[in-house]
Order: sequence, then C-alpha cells, then structure tokens
Amino acid sequence: MILNLCGVTDNSLRFGRYEARLSLVYGQEGVGQSTMSSETSFWVLPLEIIKPAAITLGVLLLGIYIFIRLYVRRKMYTVTRGRRIVRRPARRGTSTFLIVSVVMLSVAAVFLLILLLLFA
Repeated sequence: MILNLCGVTDNSLRFGRYEARLSLVYGQEGVGQSTMSSETSFWVLPLEIIKPAAITLGVLLLGIYIFIRLYVRRKMYTVTRGRRIVRRPARRGTSTFLIVSVVMLSVAAVFLLILLLLFA
C-alpha cells in the first residue's frame, strides 16, 4: 500500500488544499494481480491560525457595535437636549439582533474565504 500526500515535504500538514492518492495491489503475484487506486482532495484548516483570527474579528466587530451605539446615544442626547423621548411600541419586522447576526456571519465568511485564497 502506498499513501502519498502531494505537496507535503515534511511530516506536518499546513494550511491549504491537499490531494491524497491511494494505490493498492492485490492478488497473487503473476496470476491474478490487480491494482486499485483512488484519489481525493481535502482542506486542512489548523486552529492555530483560525482561532486567533476569529477571536480578533469578533472583538473588533463587538467594539465597532458598542462604539456605534454610544455615538448614537450621545447624538440623540445632544439633539433632544436631555429631554426624555417617549418610545412607541415596536413595529413588527426584522429584529436588530437578526440583522447584526447576519452581517457578522457574512463578514466572518468573507474573512475565512480571503484566508483560504491567500494560503491555498
């Protein structure tokens, strides 16, 4: 049995796309010997690279979200000159949490795609 990982020069796998080829020779030698082979490709995404990048991206997005909320509150206070605004009942529609979640997941997906393109 021969196992060959194309592109691997040492024993450690790095970030990127790999191909694995397997060739098996079976049967009695000279009589009915046959060869069977298969090939597949896979991606290696080491957590040593992904985890710090994802944490940094999450902290950055959370910081931006908090900064925007504080900025809007400060501006609202300036505009209303400290008067209290009576809030009306919320309209039914898309929740803010859903919109923020979709945007954060989209940014994370684009970030991971850029990582794949850079290191593949």
